[in-house]
Amino acid sequence: MAGGVFVEDYRDGDEAAVLRIAGAALGEGYVDGVGPVLARPGAAVLVARDAPAGPALGFVWGWRLAPGALAAEHPELGPSPLPPALARADAAGRLALLKTIAVDPACRGRGIGPVLVQAFERRLRALGAATFLSPAWVHDDGVPVDRLLSGFGYRPWHRVPRLWRRGCEDGEFACPARRPGEGCCCDAVYYARAA
Repeated sequence: MAGGVFVEDYRDGDEAAVLRIAGAALGEGYVDGVGPVLARPGAAVLVARDAPAGPALGFVWGWRLAPGALAAEHPELGPSPLPPALARADAAGRLALLKTIAVDPACRGRGIGPVLVQAFERRLRALGAATFLSPAWVHDDGVPVDRLLSGFGYRPWHRVPRLWRRGCEDGEFACPARRPGEGCCCDAVYYARAA
């Protein structure tokens, strides 16, 4: 517990709340289930609450990558060379991906995001991770999680234009930044934090 926020492992009864929070923060349909994440080796799905077993206020998930798996799992990063710290962590299987973090819009400003990042990193370090990578959403208003990630020492590393274009324009999810009648306007920027 930190600042009145408890972080616990995801439970089966949390899925509806996680989907609701993800829909409000990232767009309806962007997250369509937690099962595939839970099935990954080295995964962590954590939920923030204001009381043990209370309702979900936010969540974070991600996983430790297998040795050398970054290029195969994230081909959008292209042929650009990895910074040395990322390359070493990837080769050694010590690279973790903080894939998704979202806080209920009604609960923002309560310090839930930092508590989730801290708990996630602690969990993944216990699983052997030493370096972290996080794809962040970029739209006209900037990077919503920049201050959060920067506060933990993450730095922007690689920008991927229109990463979610196909899913957005095919209607797989309802991007909250997309304007009616326009195409995808969002990029991704990968943030990295080396040990």
